[in-house]
Amino acid sequence: MDGKAPDPARRYIDYHLNQLGIRVFEHACQLISRTSDGWTTMGKPLTLPLQVPQDASKLEAGNVAQETAFHIMQREPNSDLRALLQRELDFTAAFHSK
Repeated sequence: MDGKAPDPARRYIDYHLNQLGIRVFEHACQLISRTSDGWTTMGKPLTLPLQVPQDASKLEAGNVAQETAFHIMQREPNSDLRALLQRELDFTAAFHSK
């Protein structure tokens, strides 16, 4: 299932596709992967902003977080993920929106 899932207790928002996604905190983001126990983080957190191009030809080779965000945006074009990662949208506003 695709989606956006804020976690009020931990103050992050998960954006995900079937098996891979991005967890966004107020000042950082981190890749997440679905496991049998739920969603788990992968790799190191990345400081925001993270640029997410609208054109696949502009993706940085090897930037898995950027590629994942790009694919989420392709699936959910009305998502606030790009604006949040690029720090064009306030984290608290994104946290409380659907």
